[in-house]
Order: sequence, then C-alpha cells, then structure tokens
Amino acid sequence: MSLLPDQAVILLIDGNPEHLGVLKQVLEGTGWLLSSANAGQAAIAQIRETQPDLILLNSTLSDLEGLEFCQQLQANPHTQSIPIILMSAVDSWSAQAALPAVVVDYLTLPLRPEEVSARVRLHLQMRSLSRELEAQNAQIEQLTEKLEHRMLECSTDLFWMMGEFNRVRLQQESCPGSPELKDVPPASQIEEILKLQGRAIAASSNGIVIVDARRSDYPTIFVNPAFEQITGYSAEEVLGRNCRFLQGKDTQQPGLQELRGVLTEGQSGIVTLRNYRKDGTLFWNELSIAPIYDEQSNLTHYIGIQTDVTERKLAEQQTQTIASRLTTLIQSLQAGILVEDEFRNIVVVNQAFCNLFHIPVPPETLIGMNCEQTAQQSKHLFQDPDHFLPRIQEILAGQKAVVGEVLYLVDERIFEFDYVPVFVDQIYRGHLWQYRDVTEREKSERSLKRQLAAVEAAIDGIAILGADDRYIYLNDAHVRLFGYETPADLIGRTWQELYQPEEIERFQREIFPVLGRDRHWQGEATARRRNGSTFAEEVSLTLIEGGGLVCVCRDITDRKIAEEQLKSSLQEKEILLKEIHHRVKNNLLVVSSLLDWQIDYLQDVAVIKIFEESQHRIQSMALIHEKLYRSENLAEINFSDYLETLARQLLFSFNLNDERIEFSVELEPVFLNIETATPCGLIVSELISNVFEHAFPDQSKGQLWLKVSANDRKQITITIKDNGVGFPDNLDFRNTQSLGLQLVCLLTQQLEGKIQMHQDNGTIFHLTFSELQYRKRL
Repeated sequence: MSLLPDQAVILLIDGNPEHLGVLKQVLEGTGWLLSSANAGQAAIAQIRETQPDLILLNSTLSDLEGLEFCQQLQANPHTQSIPIILMSAVDSWSAQAALPAVVVDYLTLPLRPEEVSARVRLHLQMRSLSRELEAQNAQIEQLTEKLEHRMLECSTDLFWMMGEFNRVRLQQESCPGSPELKDVPPASQIEEILKLQGRAIAASSNGIVIVDARRSDYPTIFVNPAFEQITGYSAEEVLGRNCRFLQGKDTQQPGLQELRGVLTEGQSGIVTLRNYRKDGTLFWNELSIAPIYDEQSNLTHYIGIQTDVTERKLAEQQTQTIASRLTTLIQSLQAGILVEDEFRNIVVVNQAFCNLFHIPVPPETLIGMNCEQTAQQSKHLFQDPDHFLPRIQEILAGQKAVVGEVLYLVDERIFEFDYVPVFVDQIYRGHLWQYRDVTEREKSERSLKRQLAAVEAAIDGIAILGADDRYIYLNDAHVRLFGYETPADLIGRTWQELYQPEEIERFQREIFPVLGRDRHWQGEATARRRNGSTFAEEVSLTLIEGGGLVCVCRDITDRKIAEEQLKSSLQEKEILLKEIHHRVKNNLLVVSSLLDWQIDYLQDVAVIKIFEESQHRIQSMALIHEKLYRSENLAEINFSDYLETLARQLLFSFNLNDERIEFSVELEPVFLNIETATPCGLIVSELISNVFEHAFPDQSKGQLWLKVSANDRKQITITIKDNGVGFPDNLDFRNTQSLGLQLVCLLTQQLEGKIQMHQDNGTIFHLTFSELQYRKRL
C-alpha cells in the first residue's frame, strides 16, 4: 500500500463559492479526487456514498454549525474514522469548544495555499499509514489466534499419548507378567490409543519431527505429513538425517545458538529459524522443542513441532518497515516533533526539535525522559515564562487540538506550535507537539503589511497583473484613477479594457518588445476611464520573475497642460531675450559711435588713445551680445568662434592687414556662459590690442597666434603669442600704470583664473580658468 494514495478522495465543504474555488485551485493537479458540497446535510449524504479519505470543513455552514456537523460524524461508526481539517477565521483552536476527535487539524482563514497543500498531504499520509497498520494488526491477531489454537489442540494430546505409549511399552518389555502391571490396559486398548495417536499426528497441520537424542548427530526417526507439506521433502528424504539441512547455507542465524543451548541443556524451548524448502524458497519456522525421557530419566529423544510463521514474520517486517518509514518521515521533517505518552514520557523526538531548542544531545537519548520537569526547567526560554506553564497545563487538560499558537522567545525568535491529542479506541494515549520557527515568516508578514500599507497609501496607481494579463491586485489610487469604485470592479479583467484600440496597438508594437528585452519600461500613454473619457498618464512597467508584471501609473494631465504653458512661456522669453541682446548690442554700438564721433573733436593724442581703447572694450562686449542674439542657445556662446571674430575685428580697427601682421588661430570648440565670456573677451581684447600697439613698432611685420584648448577637468587655456619686440625686462605686467593691464589682472581674479607671461622670441600670455557657475536662468 502506498504511503500517499494517488486516488485519495477529498471532500471540500464550504458555503462560500470563492473559498471552494481557492481550495480546488490549490489541490488540482495532485492526482487526488476532489468533490465538494456547500451545505452540511448535503455533505453528510455525500459522505455515506463516497466515504472520503479526508474532509476540509468550513466551521460555518448555511444549515449546520461546523461543531454539530463533526459531532454527527463522530457518533456514526461508519464515519467516525474519517479525519477532518477544520477551517475558520478564528485564530486558535482554543476558541473552539469541545472539538470531536474526528477533527485532526485546523486552518486559519484566509488560507495560505502552501500550508493547505502541506497539511492535506500530511494527513493523507497518516490516514494511509493508519489503515495499513490496522490491516496488518488484524492479520497478525488472526494468525496468532490460529497458531495458539492449533498448538493447544495438537501438542497437549500428542505429548500425553506419546508419554503413555512409551511408559506402557517400556513396562511390558522390561517386566512381562510382573504384578506391578496389573493396571496396564489390555492390548486392544493400547492398540486403540496407538491408532488414535497416529491419526492425531497425521491430522496435525503442524509439522512434527522426532529425533534420536542418544546418537550424536540427532538423526530424524519420524516426520508427519504436515512436515512433508511444509518443507517439500518426503519422509524417505529426511529419515536418518539431521534437520540442519533445512538451514541451507544460512548457518549464522541468531536462533541456531538458542537451539544449541536448548539441546545441550536437555530443556524445552521455542526458537524461530529461517528454513528453506526443497525448491529453495524461504519459510520462517517457529520450532517448539521438548525432551523425552525413559523410566530411568535418561534423555532418549526430542520431539519438535514446526509452525510455518512466514506470514506473521512478513507482517512483522512490513510493520517494522512502516514504523521505520514513519520514523524517517518524522526525522526528515523541518518542524520539531515531540511525542509524549499519557504520562508525559517522551516516545518520539526528532533532530529538528533538538535544533530548535538548542539541545546538545542526540534525539534518541531523550526517549523516556519525563517532560513535566523539563518544561519547568525550560520556561526561562520564553518571554512570558509565567504564562507558558499554565498554558501548557490548560492545553493538556483540555485534550483538544491546538494549531498555530505563537510563542515568543527571549532570543527574539518566534515559534508556532501545534498540539494533537492521540486517542486509541477512544482512550487517551498521549499527544504530539509540533514546533516551527516562524521568525522570518513573521518578520516578512510584518514587512509585507507595512509595504502593503505604503502601497495603499500611495498617490500613484499601483497594480499587479498575472501571466494572463489580468489584474490580480490594485490599490485604491489605481481604482479611482480609472473611475472605478472598488478593486473588485477590475480584478480578473485585462488591461486592454483601460485603453483605446490604437493605444493597445502601440503597446504591442513599441512598448512590449522593449519591456521583454529590458524587463522594464517607463513612458507616457493615453488611458481610458470607466466613463469613456481619456487622460494622459505616466506609466512604469516591470516584469515579475515567473510571469506577470507590476504597473505604476499617475495622471499627468495637469502636468502636460503646465508643460505646454511653460513651453509657450519659454518661447516668449527666448524671443524677448534675443530682442534684449539685440538692443544691448545696438546700444553699445551707439556708445561706440558716439565715442568715435567725439574723437573727431579731440586733438590730444593720449585722450584719443583712451577713447579708442574704450571703443574696443565696448565693441568686444557688443560682439558677445551679437553672438547670443544669433545663437540658438541663449545660455552660452561658441567662445572660440567669438574670439576669432573679435581678433579680426581688432585687426580692422587698428588698420592692420594680413600682409603686415600674420594672424594664426588654433581653436578647439569651447562654449561659455555670458558671465564667463564677457570678462574673458575683455582680457583677450586688451592683450591683442597691446600686441597691435607695442609689439611691432615702426610698421614692422610680425606674427600673432591665438590658441584655445580645454582639458578633461574642464579647464580652459587661452594662449596669445607674438614674435614682436617683447616686454621691457624691468617691467612687471602685474604692477604697471597701464589701465589695460590692470584691467587684465582684475578680470583674471574675477574669473578665478591664472595668467602667466614669459618671453621667448616675443611675448607669450597663458590664461587658464574654468567656467563660472551661476544659478541657472529660467
């Protein structure tokens, strides 16, 4: 018989169709036969017909209370052995008064699928083992009664008759005609006794063998027909031989040592041997041996009565195998198992129990220990020791199953325990404790509750879809976002119902390929509310391992409107800024023109020079605003392009041409904001103007180099080099009366940069700085 029948019949009784659906979904595919009923009376009628192996019962029915239903099954001899797993929203069995013995376990609603499957599987195994043990015990009892009856019938008569026969025969042989033989029965009576003896021996179903104890090898002198039938050997094949040939090559049996001891001591005894028939098949032989003595108390013979106990031994072996399997099952369980008898002595304990309670000895050393004392010694392990012992006593006194009660330990672990009383023939014979470390589960459940609370409190809509694209969870925000009232309105429906056909087609064409590749996608979509109106949403999709996805969405209608308004406003500001830069440039050029007009009325060369220098500075600033006005990006300008234009503009202002001053540029693309470009442009304007004024006197020719570069640290270097006459040796450019050079040093400080000069066949200036960072403009 299998430990877990493939065709076990399970009856599901629940008035709630949703609960029935969950149970069927959990148990489908297991090979078990499932049937269901939604009311108590209908279930009782169905039980009479199908005799299920296990019942899962909701404690609340439409026509019967669960307790009353269990009591009816308990009272019926035909149904009282069917185990029931009770389901209830009550947290503990302690709340269920006077549960009948048929209730073997308890599940708390809402159900956890993995727990339902595990509990059902365990009780089907126990049901199967119980039936197997009952059948084998009945078989063993029948065999035992049969053997005892046969032995009682045969052995008593046989020994008496053989003893009487031998006594009479010996007396007649030794003392014929002796007066002491006057009480000897007549020959006819003796003959009748012998015939009766022969018929009894021949009719016995036990094998009978007599050996001669006066000879060293104990040869066989008699066997009855049952011996021949049991062993397969005929009397002719056996007589004169020692019966050890029945052992074959199996000569190291424990029973043989017992047999030799009995023969040596000349005593009676019973031994069990493995013997082999003539065809080589094994049979177990329970051999009862008795010595036979003559008148002088000399041992002359042994008589042996054979009983074929093969069926009983096989049944015992099978029982031991089942017990071993059950022990292995208990030892392999991750839960800690402790079984106590009615006196609270330990009967079974597994390694998991020792591990849970940090018991540093093998489980087998605890067998027989009394738990009354150990419970008292162990109460310090629990956070509420004063409650622990009274609660244990309360459970034991009630003798009612308790499932899922929680214990809190001082080391912050959390245990969940079950108590199951054990009744044999309705007599209490002990109980089983099962302990589970649920610390991580409790922490996970608490964390999950907090996460769920956070999800429910989120302002974004959050939903989970199964592998079939149907909603299995939605928070309230998601429900309200799409114009529904409760999550039930959308549970089980597909996401396509919330989008227009063209948007569904976009999801399948553009979004799902990216989602399948990257396992995440975020973007915008157009969704449809329950009333048919549409709105813009921002969606985040993430695939779940094993199938399904998480969807997070929010209504961005207001944001989209604000973005459009902001975009329009930015366009207006961009136009306004362009106009401002254009007008600033124009105003600066007007100032420059005024200065140029004023120069025409001046005679002093020094004053004219000052006016011209001012013109150059104004023109360099006007050029920046000209570049910004023409740039697509109002936040920065192409500074390298600006410097080249500025240098050529100064060439023109000083009436120089490429034939006299050869101008070369090496410019990397560099973009600067206006705050950095303006002082930098003035510095370059002053240094280039200084070259044009002083580096090439007397209309001499020369070269001017302008280089712009940037490194990985975003530092910018501007190099201005000429091959002119150079600076006087006794002149420090940082300490001079020249307004232009003073302005160069001051603006370098403003840039937070460095400027260096050295002479090598002319003059070289190196200006190094980083772009100034200002608060970003709106």
